[in-house]
Amino acid sequence: MKERLNNLVDTILVSPKAELTANKALIDELIDLLTQITNIELYPNHFLDEHGTVTSQGKAVSMITAAQCADEYMRTQVFLRGVYQAIKDQLQTQDVIHLLYAGTGPFGLLVLPLLHRFSPDQIRVTVLDIHLESLQALNQVAEALQVADFIEHQACTDILQWSLPQEPYYDLIVSETMKAMLAQEPQVSIFRHLQPALKTTGEFIPQSIDIELWLSCRPSLNQQDHFISKIFSLDRTTVAELAVGASAESGISGVIPIADYPDVYSDTVFKTVIQVYQHECLAEKQCSLTLPQMLIDSVPAKNSEIHFSYQICDQPGFHFQIEKASGWFNVAFRK
Repeated sequence: MKERLNNLVDTILVSPKAELTANKALIDELIDLLTQITNIELYPNHFLDEHGTVTSQGKAVSMITAAQCADEYMRTQVFLRGVYQAIKDQLQTQDVIHLLYAGTGPFGLLVLPLLHRFSPDQIRVTVLDIHLESLQALNQVAEALQVADFIEHQACTDILQWSLPQEPYYDLIVSETMKAMLAQEPQVSIFRHLQPALKTTGEFIPQSIDIELWLSCRPSLNQQDHFISKIFSLDRTTVAELAVGASAESGISGVIPIADYPDVYSDTVFKTVIQVYQHECLAEKQCSLTLPQMLIDSVPAKNSEIHFSYQICDQPGFHFQIEKASGWFNVAFRK
């Protein structure tokens, strides 16, 4: 089983980018092997995700929901390829790197299947998850893949309460704890909390998560979407800004000016753009994280403005005040 898992991952890593969309069968087999190792039923009857944990700054999804994320085959491939390239790049300048994987789920999917391509002398891994059953399953995967000796430390903890090392220690911090529009889950807060532990030469994975504003029209009009503005980018720079000063408590806010635009556009579209690492990016609609959020038959008034804020709380998300010809209206993305 270990050899087959390793072969599947190797194929994903060397596949030309244009061929990733044809690799669904590989991901299906990968998931099947992981569920055999952990004895997890991926889609139990009447599943309602009742075992997620609501933290002070967002929801930590249950073990089963975390496992189901693996089924999004483009998401899995792009993250595996991005993390792999980041590890290789870090090893270009040092003999050993330290990697923190925050929110592993039961499979440790973004890191553990890659470790066979390295040695324990090259990578020391810390794994964190809030759910004990996820860590127990992860340890089964580590044993099956014979990579348990890569794991330097593990903790069952609310990541936002985890005690950081006294000095920057990690070369890579990997955490995929998000939904589209950075809603509901604590991705922003996790990066903000862990930022002091990242070396100046280190990287967050994903490298950037951009929230963008576009206008759209009916497909029959055969017009491309019209870009208005980037709303927010979660990257190393903004994480550092959030970690200090008043913004650490007040969240994120701003104003987007709306210039004139062609009358053909009828819908407002919010897009999530994810750069996992360098050229490994998730395109629009390739997974649930990049599904656009639309306001049908609703566009801002020309030469107006949109006010936005991102609240860091138990239900994090963006709130918009949009100026229309008929007046202001509010919309929130929290689920």
